[in-house]
Amino acid sequence: MLMNNITLWVRRYVTVYGIIMLCTFFTLWVRRYVTVYGIIMLCTFFMCLLFNPTSELPVVTFFGRIMVFTLIALLSLAVYYSKDELTVKAWWVRTALHLLLLEAVLLPLAHFWGFWHGGTDILVYAAFILLAKALWHLVDYGLNAKTAAQINERIRKNRLEIRN
Repeated sequence: MLMNNITLWVRRYVTVYGIIMLCTFFTLWVRRYVTVYGIIMLCTFFMCLLFNPTSELPVVTFFGRIMVFTLIALLSLAVYYSKDELTVKAWWVRTALHLLLLEAVLLPLAHFWGFWHGGTDILVYAAFILLAKALWHLVDYGLNAKTAAQINERIRKNRLEIRN
């Protein structure tokens, strides 16, 4: 009887923990999706403002394509996945690889959708992808620093409670 109760408790705990982890992952993913989408839209706005101010875009189609761009950009973050913590050198290597992956996938897709047409356009578009990536790292670093500060504060409080 006792073993059944323990097994039942473990199953409930694992199920609740799994649901919490899934919700946390989903929340993080949605936050990143919205952040990347916003960065892409800002870059697109400034790119059009500076290099093609008279352009007219079919809004629904354009927003849908930017949503696909955002999804591709998030899926490409898989290059950062590692079972162990990344060293600084490994992080820089993966960052360079990620930039190359973004340029290799997004530039042809943007050309296929008619977002750029000539030699100068591809340079501008590639520069804005680089700018968007740099902006992403700044925003993501800020969010991660905030999260780290909250975790450190929680650890400090737990240590104080344990001492008392």
